[in-house]
Amino acid sequence: MPGQITIQPEPFEFEAESEWEGEAVAPQTSPVRARILWPALGFPAVIGPRRPPAESAMLDADATRCICVLLLSNRRTGLSKAEAAKYLRYVPWAERGRRHIPPGQPGSFAEVELSVRNDLTAKSFVLPGASSDGYGQLLAFGANRDGENGITVNLAHQVRNFYRNSTPYLHEIRVSEEASGRLQDGLYHLFWNNEVPDEQVPSDEMALLLREFVPRRRGNLNGFWQQFRRRLFEEYEYEYGVLRPSYASKPLYRRLRAEILHPLFVRRSLTGSLKIGHITDTHVDIRADVYEENLKQANMAAVYPNRWKPDSYNNWNRSFVRVYDDAKRDSDVVLLTGDLIDYGRGHWGVQARDRLGDDRYYHADRNWFLFYYLLASRDAYKQPSYTILGNHDWRFNPYPPLIKGASPTPDTLINNYEQFMPEEQRDILRKAHGPGYDRQFSYDLKATGIWQLIKEAPRKASWNFARLVAQAKTIEEKGSPVETRIESVEWYLFSINPFFDYWFTLPTGHKVLMLDWAEKENLLFPIVVRGKEWPYLVWKLEEAGYPGPKARNCLTKLQQRLVNDFTGAPAGAKVIGIHAPPIGPYSDWYDFDLLKGRKVYDPTMEPRGPINYATRRPDGTIETWNGHPFFAIKPPGAGEGMVPNYGSFDGARDWFIRKVTEPSSRVRLVFSGHIHRNGLYVIHVPGAGAGPAVAGRMLIRGQTEALVRGAPPPAVTRSPEGKNGPLFVNTTSAGPRGNSYPALRQYATVQPGYSHVELARDGTIYRIEFRPPMRAAVPIPARPPMPAPTRPTVPTRPAASRRETGFGAYW
Repeated sequence: MPGQITIQPEPFEFEAESEWEGEAVAPQTSPVRARILWPALGFPAVIGPRRPPAESAMLDADATRCICVLLLSNRRTGLSKAEAAKYLRYVPWAERGRRHIPPGQPGSFAEVELSVRNDLTAKSFVLPGASSDGYGQLLAFGANRDGENGITVNLAHQVRNFYRNSTPYLHEIRVSEEASGRLQDGLYHLFWNNEVPDEQVPSDEMALLLREFVPRRRGNLNGFWQQFRRRLFEEYEYEYGVLRPSYASKPLYRRLRAEILHPLFVRRSLTGSLKIGHITDTHVDIRADVYEENLKQANMAAVYPNRWKPDSYNNWNRSFVRVYDDAKRDSDVVLLTGDLIDYGRGHWGVQARDRLGDDRYYHADRNWFLFYYLLASRDAYKQPSYTILGNHDWRFNPYPPLIKGASPTPDTLINNYEQFMPEEQRDILRKAHGPGYDRQFSYDLKATGIWQLIKEAPRKASWNFARLVAQAKTIEEKGSPVETRIESVEWYLFSINPFFDYWFTLPTGHKVLMLDWAEKENLLFPIVVRGKEWPYLVWKLEEAGYPGPKARNCLTKLQQRLVNDFTGAPAGAKVIGIHAPPIGPYSDWYDFDLLKGRKVYDPTMEPRGPINYATRRPDGTIETWNGHPFFAIKPPGAGEGMVPNYGSFDGARDWFIRKVTEPSSRVRLVFSGHIHRNGLYVIHVPGAGAGPAVAGRMLIRGQTEALVRGAPPPAVTRSPEGKNGPLFVNTTSAGPRGNSYPALRQYATVQPGYSHVELARDGTIYRIEFRPPMRAAVPIPARPPMPAPTRPTVPTRPAASRRETGFGAYW
């Protein structure tokens, strides 16, 4: 966990108007160095200035009506309005390469149009109470005089600590609504004037990172750093596509600098319903491009004639671009809920396409360079796009392609995988990867089996085994593909979004809360389990990941506070985005089962849980069934696997579900990803007539897109079970092919996609669509009553036939 900083929260009180005027802050002659924190590329600003603007004072406007900027500077005694007018600038997005605009020129503000809030003792941005943990610190800004429509963020300690020596002091600059209203509708870039008016150099914000962060980051590469010093440095200085043949424009007429971008959307028309595009699990990865090149060089059409097509290979990067482009066309905002990249140390690229098995060719931040490029290069950034992190973003190391439970199965990579036998699918993956394909643990180990691991690294193997026997939650040895580090997300925090968690209000009145994965996973990797055979002491190697991986630290105490404050905020239809699904169905919970609200197993299968369930028929007779209801929260006596916590979060999950389902919370939608599966779910509580086993319990039930359309609050569907919100929306992956389980023993991977929702200002769900559409569940014929199964005397894990054994499962 990142080290905790020692800032102590101070009493918070909202400022009177005079405290914003900055009269006691005298301008200073020394340069003002600053780092704008908000708006950020992964957390942009959206404003809708009124016409005519409000005639009241500055603080009657807020971050939905006027330009607000949160920044760090070197001004300890306070930043003056005159200094803010000298440095704060805006340009149309297409001109975001500007570095300097003189005062009084277009793109500047007059001193009388600005107010500045300085982080002095009586004006702290820090929320009162316990507002700091090992990840970040809660700050609030942007609200109006009544404390409404503000922004609350969890600012990463990693960011605050890095800038502590150069720009340690927080400030908020607010531009009057009248001045903000001069901007026509469109997309702008806010920036801090370079001290020297040279348009050929990086911004001062970027120059500091290039000067102080990059040498530290790349300095430990030893021979690589010495041999390729300039190239490895330029990766931070210029956009990814400038340096990579597969993305570079031809002819390459100019080099596009990578920059710290601060997007501002002016949207006066954004006043009614809100169209949301939900994208998740993009898994951007340079290695996907290398796979594509290797398969091209292998001439797969000749190897598999009539079956290998030009579009047979699913390049996750190109899939993300297709999904992202489609979502932007019909959305007002885009929510990206984690697993933005596949792991933190990206590969060198196609120039070293035969070195995918060599750990030395994987370097930190490279996948973030590519994600930044796909998200925002040239004219790609057209809609406000909000990002949070998933478990793969926190994972630092690459994984070999055969590691069960962590690596993608071939059907996530091959679009027409049904036309290839399993061995042929593995052969395609082998050709895509090349040497090192058969590694079973990590690239820093050559072992391809458990005994080779013990021989190669006996100390590591014995330590992992000892921790497993002690029932340790996660094995995260250095070099493991599930090792998580702050280094994996550090460049994301500096260049895309400095906030782990945040919530804000849009000009439509909709409120949005985004919650981070919080780093750690509950996952054994590789996993050695005790067999079911007598005497239950037979240990064997099995796949990782049952029943997850789950978020170990999420929800943190700070996240719980954010959820509590968010659900308690007045008015507004509310939306939550989180990577781990609060409702995570198991893969043998088919869509058909979920629509019925209960799981009935085949007579030959052992049901999850120790409880027998029965249903009273209309004629009064009792039908026993080999299965269980779908409980949202585990009741006493229920067994494992009866609650939809597959890939969910461990911390305060039950509390979260109870909190967001309170009618007073006004939470209408909860978006999540992680399990690469589409689904719509509601929570309901049956009355006494439903029987003692379920009466008063919180159950879940699947919904269809048609049932959801037009549902007014507090209902989220037209079905009786959905009379109260929220609607839980699980969305498939936008990079790898996703998972589909329509009905009994039916499985397929589906095209990468996203979900699209139109939500009215009052919370009515006008429509929801999965794009491309979900596979239809196939009705199952009625079956006769089934006898209760014979249960073992010793509790066991679910039968292997119902385990998450792959079926394309990839997290």
